[in-house]
Amino acid sequence: KLRVERNMELAATRGALGVTSLRVFNVFGPGQRGDFLIPRLLEQLESGDRVVLGELDHARDWIHVRDVCAAFVCALRTPAPPATFRALNVASGRATSARQIVALVESVVGRRISIERDPGRARPSEVAEERASAALLGELGWRVGTSLEDGVRELFGAPRAF
Repeated sequence: KLRVERNMELAATRGALGVTSLRVFNVFGPGQRGDFLIPRLLEQLESGDRVVLGELDHARDWIHVRDVCAAFVCALRTPAPPATFRALNVASGRATSARQIVALVESVVGRRISIERDPGRARPSEVAEERASAALLGELGWRVGTSLEDGVRELFGAPRAF
């Protein structure tokens, strides 16, 4: 990703075209593949009150898919000036761990969830906390529209078998 971004930056500064790179953080929302945390929780809760997870305390910056789409629209409506490169974070600016997300899901579904930790799914080499400022994107008029809490309520609050 970094190599592609650097190539885009070089191309922008050498030509008349302005380039915008959107750095999208941890997306969640309807239709997401099952190998990510939130859809994995949804899937596992359909078969009981026990979930198997890897790393519980690494915190990530979660952003709803609707906000990602809005960021792309915003960037397209306000192109980078000619011969410039800009990198814009698409993020909430807040880090939340898997353990905190499970607690949030518990509050939405109204029951306790048993967590089994699978060390094979842990990623010890990753940073413990990841978050970013979306201030530059905010200067173009973009704002987070769906909080993590609202997005989780939307996903887990719908009538389900669990």
